[in-house]
Amino acid sequence: MLDDASRAALLATLPDLPDAVTRGAAIVTLAEELVERRVTPAQWMAMALVAMPRERDEQVLQRLASTTVSVFWRRLSPVE
Repeated sequence: MLDDASRAALLATLPDLPDAVTRGAAIVTLAEELVERRVTPAQWMAMALVAMPRERDEQVLQRLASTTVSVFWRRLSPVE
């Protein structure tokens, strides 16, 4: 579980993390925060839409994309 400041910082800086392993771990951590409703679907989508075009590692991109598809179909409201 992340504190509010750490969560906000990770959402804002994930695409800029220099190491693929660190970015992958951050995605897993934020996905867990999403499941626990500490990250909103809108926050996830905003982060993912910035991160995906910039991601260079295929495995990290796949994890990010699969979670984003799940958020899109299962968690976003029709208004969002």
